[in-house]
Parts: sequence; C-alpha cells; structure tokens
Amino acid sequence: MKSKFIKQWITRAEKDEFVLQHLLPLDKAAGHTCFLSQQMAEKYLKAYLAFQGKLPPKIHQLETLVLLCSDFSRDFLNLEKEAAWLSTFYIITRYPSEIPEPTLEDAEKASKMALKFKTLVLMKIR
Repeated sequence: MKSKFIKQWITRAEKDEFVLQHLLPLDKAAGHTCFLSQQMAEKYLKAYLAFQGKLPPKIHQLETLVLLCSDFSRDFLNLEKEAAWLSTFYIITRYPSEIPEPTLEDAEKASKMALKFKTLVLMKIR
C-alpha cells in the first residue's frame, strides 16, 4: 500500500487526538472525547493494516481490527481488552440510549487507551 495512504490514516488520527486533548478537561464533552479516542485507535489500526499492504476494512469494531493486525504482529493481542472497551463508544456516544453517558473519568481512560494504540502502531511502522 502506498505510504501516502498510510500517512493519511495517521494524519486523521492525529487530528482526532488534537481535538480530544482540547475537549478532555470538559466534563460536558466526555462522550465526544470517548468517541474521538475510539476513532483515533481505529485510524491507527487501519494505518498499520495499510502499512502491511492490506486494504483496511470499512468497519469500526476495534476488536476485529486488532485481530487483523495480530496476523502480522501478536503484540496487538495485548490491546484486546482496550479495543473491546473503546468500541462501545462508537455507538453509545452517537445515538440516544439507556446506557449512561460517559463520564470525565471514562474520557480520561479512553484517551490513555487510544495512546496505547498510537504508540504500538508507530513503533511497528517506523
């Protein structure tokens, strides 16, 4: 896969990180921060798949993306629990639900988890 495509995934993930870092201290933005954390992790995983020459699937389930990435490096399996937790924010932060809104504590945790995905992917592709 072309390096330009990989860079585009990384640039989009960096933009998500920029916005989530600015929203992070705001309790009212906790849901948005959690969603952006999920998005950031997703884009880094897709960048890694592109790096491996695979067309990233048009899905949002981080668990599936982690498994696809683990075909190339078993290190991604260490992020399975984080992937499952972050994936919950794709839907619950976007649509009305009986599930409680994410808290500032959730947002801080999600942000830290997203950084784990960033760190692993950048370590693998550089």
